[in-house]
Amino acid sequence: MLSSGERYRLALARLLSIRRPIMLLDETTYHLDAKNEELVAQVIHANSPEQTIVMAAQRIKSIASSK
Repeated sequence: MLSSGERYRLALARLLSIRRPIMLLDETTYHLDAKNEELVAQVIHANSPEQTIVMAAQRIKSIASSK
């Protein structure tokens, strides 16, 4: 049994493992605490330099921290 945050991180890992030119992310860090939110933002930024990323979020910090 996985928690909702663990399931979400697994889904993000699967998404990041598929190299697509455009990535659409909706509420990317919704189920995550502040520490894991920052880690996910760093991973998205580091692993997708040649991708166009479109992010939707209710909290501006979620998007701003992933530059």
